Amino acid sequence: MNAFNSFPASIDPETSVQNLGAASIFSRLLARIIDFFIVYLVVFSLGILLLSFLAISQPEKTKIYQDYLRHNNLTSWESLQQNPASPNLILDCSNSNDQSCFVAREYLYNQMLILFASLLVVHIFYFCVLTKSRLSKTIGKHLLSIQVVDQTGKDPSLIQLLTREIFFILWYISMIFSIFWLQLTIVENLLTFLILISVAKGSLSKDKITLHDQLACTKVVKI
Repeated sequence: MNAFNSFPASIDPETSVQNLGAASIFSRLLARIIDFFIVYLVVFSLGILLLSFLAISQPEKTKIYQDYLRHNNLTSWESLQQNPASPNLILDCSNSNDQSCFVAREYLYNQMLILFASLLVVHIFYFCVLTKSRLSKTIGKHLLSIQVVDQTGKDPSLIQLLTREIFFILWYISMIFSIFWLQLTIVENLLTFLILISVAKGSLSKDKITLHDQLACTKVVKI
């Protein structure tokens, strides 16, 4: 049997939208957790491949980067934020005459850009493109027997699906640009707050419609 056959293509057109019960917040959160696990697993695997390619294609810069980290006792990206002498030592080379600092900074930018851009692309493909395919839902939603529909009970458009994920899309974009402008971490925190507000709205409202569903004119129903 074709594996795709286990995924219903869409809601039965004969079913009235009024008869489609709203999915609980618990089932939606659980489905999202499962989906995020899959997305991050894909990004992790893709990231290893892309970062390995970066290291192989730029062996000299890779060595300079590794030597710079070792020389300055920096073992991870987190340590850049924890260094009391210079919170962004590898990112801030404005007062440095050491060319290896600039090379290491460029290499770090490339690493972070690869990972964050991969996260953005995989997220959009998984939550938007996959939902518009014949599968009609993500794996998490399939396991929890829930589905995203528009207000009439039909399959949502790609624009609606993109709008549903707007907070996460903007979050990833802000992560990419915060590589170059660290002040944009404020935007990340604001978007995180909006995501929590959206979930809270869905939990407290009778129709279980979250803020991002309201923006996209969609809802999540039990099937």
